[in-house]
Amino acid sequence: MLNMNIRPHTRNIRPRPRSEATRNLSASSILDLPRFHRIAARFNTFGMAAFLALSIGCLPCPAQTSPPSELSFTDLSGKSHSLSDYHGEIVLLNFWATWCLPCRDEMPMLSKISEDFASQDIVFLAVSLDDAKSPSKVLRFLEKKKITLPVFTGATPATLHNFQLGEVVPATIILDRDGSPVFRIMGQASKKDICSRVDWLLSDRSTKSPKSLLKNF
Repeated sequence: MLNMNIRPHTRNIRPRPRSEATRNLSASSILDLPRFHRIAARFNTFGMAAFLALSIGCLPCPAQTSPPSELSFTDLSGKSHSLSDYHGEIVLLNFWATWCLPCRDEMPMLSKISEDFASQDIVFLAVSLDDAKSPSKVLRFLEKKKITLPVFTGATPATLHNFQLGEVVPATIILDRDGSPVFRIMGQASKKDICSRVDWLLSDRSTKSPKSLLKNF
């Protein structure tokens, strides 16, 4: 069943009356999507609702469309890549966007960790939910933050749903060598969140596994 609530990726704040909701939209607000659409209708545009929902870093979750292994993304030079290309390797796949404030803190951390694990049997990938037709904003962000991760575009809210990552960014999934999902992190990850899971996958796995699902919001 379609979840029509847009969920926050930061702390919860009590919903405000309608008159205030139209004036105080923020990344930490709880927003009722059907109600929001009615508000937007007063401005004679449904598109306003979609635009503002994206701008606060939260996404509605549509129905699943295709198996994760068949998903494809586009690199910043325009070349298409499939997730199945990385079969045989452990894959850390992060979803982010330039308009997502927690992502701006998380991306440099992931980039540094990927360098630390460069000699290991794991690949770090980042896929942006920014408009794939306008990669210039993504490129400027990567240059400014000195991000060395392989970065792709083409992710959508449906992509997050395919990976059972809910409806917030940032979000991270770690896949085993056969492409099966092992760990999911919903919300901003810490260095410990990432390293403990990567280290476990690279080990003989005789110790207790970290939590398979971590919700950091």
